[in-house]
Amino acid sequence: MDELTKPYDNFEIIRIGLRILFRISRHTRDRKYICSKLVYDCFDRIGVPFNLRDDYVSPDDIWLDDQVQLRYRIM
Repeated sequence: MDELTKPYDNFEIIRIGLRILFRISRHTRDRKYICSKLVYDCFDRIGVPFNLRDDYVSPDDIWLDDQVQLRYRIM
C-alpha cells in the first residue's frame, strides 16, 4: 500500500528505450514508477519474482510468466 502514493514516472518509457538502444544497464532506483515496475516490485517483495528478459520489466514479462494466471477482469 505504501507504493500507491509514489508518483508515476512519465519519462521511464523513454529511458527504457534509450537503455535498450544504447545497451545501458538498469538505472538507479528512485521513487517513481511505471505500472509494470510497480507490479514487479510488489510481487518481488512477497517472494514471487518474475523472470525478466532484460534489465527492465515490461508488461509482457509479467503477462507471459508461468506464475501469472488471469483470474478476474475489471470492466
